[in-house]
Amino acid sequence: MAEKRYLRWLQQQLPQWVEEELISDQQANALRRHYHLEEDKPDYNMALVIVGVIASLLIGGGIILIVAYKWDILTTPWRTVLSLLPLAVGLGIFGFAYLRQSESLAWRESASTFLMLMIVATLTLLSTTFGWVTSSTALVGWWLFFSIPLLYLLDSSICAILYLVGAMAWTLEAPEPEFMGFWAWILLALPHLWRHWRTQEQQLRRTALGWVFMLVFALGWLRVMDGQASFAYLVGSSAVLAFFLLLSRRFFSQGASLIGRPFWAFSLGCIFILVIAMAYGMKVGDPADASLAALWSNKLPAWGRALSWGALAGFVAGWGWQVYRLLVKDKGNYSALILLGLFPVFAWSYWILSIYGAGVLAQVIINIYGLGVGAAFLQHAIRDREMLDLNIGLLFILSIAATRFFDADWSLVAKGIAFVLLGVVFLGVNVYLSRLSRKDPQNPAIH
Repeated sequence: MAEKRYLRWLQQQLPQWVEEELISDQQANALRRHYHLEEDKPDYNMALVIVGVIASLLIGGGIILIVAYKWDILTTPWRTVLSLLPLAVGLGIFGFAYLRQSESLAWRESASTFLMLMIVATLTLLSTTFGWVTSSTALVGWWLFFSIPLLYLLDSSICAILYLVGAMAWTLEAPEPEFMGFWAWILLALPHLWRHWRTQEQQLRRTALGWVFMLVFALGWLRVMDGQASFAYLVGSSAVLAFFLLLSRRFFSQGASLIGRPFWAFSLGCIFILVIAMAYGMKVGDPADASLAALWSNKLPAWGRALSWGALAGFVAGWGWQVYRLLVKDKGNYSALILLGLFPVFAWSYWILSIYGAGVLAQVIINIYGLGVGAAFLQHAIRDREMLDLNIGLLFILSIAATRFFDADWSLVAKGIAFVLLGVVFLGVNVYLSRLSRKDPQNPAIH
């Protein structure tokens, strides 16, 4: 047990040592592999947690079906009693878990999930009986409101995931301007998410919460920015992506796989898509979109516009702070990370040049940027023999090259030969680096 405690302490200290430049990323990754920190098993039985949650879902669904049987023939008093029965059962099981089984993760997750399902069952039945809730959006909203304590009383991340998915569904279905409540739902869940992202334990939980949050946030962001000017969509989204990409260094190990770094992987993928779209000449509007009236004008009332632009300003400020830390405080020497962090600058340049008729220059700049990102990844990959960075760099470079091939006035045969050559280069570089890895298997930079 003492050894396990020391290993947990080492796992928590490594990111801080890297941030303080006591050791490099490569040395930290070598220590993780040597002590099997990334492979360290959690202090709970994941199979038991999964079985408990599935059982809660099945039991909850069964109770809902039983109560719904011949519902129409029951009188109002019986409907009221049966409507409250699922909630009473859920509260009983939750109370037992809270008082007697609070140390068991399986009990905490199962009881919280079960109660969350019973809450929506009771709300649905009461709404059917008394007509209190007139729309599915309102029903989901009340369900989310009453489920918030479950994220904190027993620290249930399954409930947090269900809550985030419910918040996304509510946001997509809510009318204008009610969907601006998306920000409130996210803020109410943020303390739970932030606490688990900061800890170095329970990697599966941190990763799952990270991926669900990024997917939910992306859809919610597009919804609340619906109707905004092209500036908010392109430049605002680029700032949000760069913010989360740089924030990933704080929460997720840089030595982990792409799956283990949800902020990094999701943001990098979206930046890649935007770079390719702009390299193809993505339309972003006309000069009228650059006026102050156009930037402020949309379908939302004044408070909704103020909230949207306030959130956008907050992310831009957060991005600026992350860039400052990277360049000044951390003295970052990872050129690919610096270029990705500066992506909003290039996105803004593309936007302003495109709407004022300099679309060709805008495409040239973004093509150079994409090639620069690819070259930076390749430089790091060849220096430290990182297979993942190698393939990311090649993907950027070859994708930019492909956009030029499609635009070029070449015959199909010439384009076909060019693509074959690019594929050979892609494969050849991977084979070369793989051989180097086999020749020097002890090199800590090789993955």
